[in-house]
Amino acid sequence: MPTDFALLDRIERHVCDVAARSRDTVAVGPFDAFFSEGSDDYLLSLAVPRATPVDWAPALRALDEAFAARDRRTRLEFGAAGGRVLPRRPCARDGPCA
Repeated sequence: MPTDFALLDRIERHVCDVAARSRDTVAVGPFDAFFSEGSDDYLLSLAVPRATPVDWAPALRALDEAFAARDRRTRLEFGAAGGRVLPRRPCARDGPCA
């Protein structure tokens, strides 16, 4: 079944628009991070990639640091962009990605 990237793009934009209404929005490298100020529930703070990192390991470290600075657990969400920006295999935060 083919992926409808247009629909996934719209859903992802909607998630970001809704998150930005009630969360502190911060650009962290190639990610937009949305931090809940009113709750430390990990589901209420998230990051979404807006571009493909040149090097994933330092980009993920910076994201972890931004979440830790706010006493939040890192949560990365992706929709249609995930199929276009994520590495072909998982990477360790201190190692290379392919």
